[in-house]
Amino acid sequence: CVPTQAEKTLLPGDRLLCFSDGLVESERPCDGEQFGDDRLIAAAITADHDDLQRSIDEVFRTLLEFRAHTPPNHAASLLWLPVR
Repeated sequence: CVPTQAEKTLLPGDRLLCFSDGLVESERPCDGEQFGDDRLIAAAITADHDDLQRSIDEVFRTLLEFRAHTPPNHAASLLWLPVR
């Protein structure tokens, strides 16, 4: 994996989602499939509320459902910041 650099202007009302690799690399116990970027993006879009804690909780609920309610095998961190 080669690190890349990009620049993006964030506007008021945008949200910045930062996450650890432990979240997207979290594997489903039955087949080893990873949660992945696409599932995280879909979960974040579905869970996007004014209450950011509620949004974060919903993303982690989606992750736990994917993992058949077993905890992630690595630390899974998520930081969701509003742009003002």
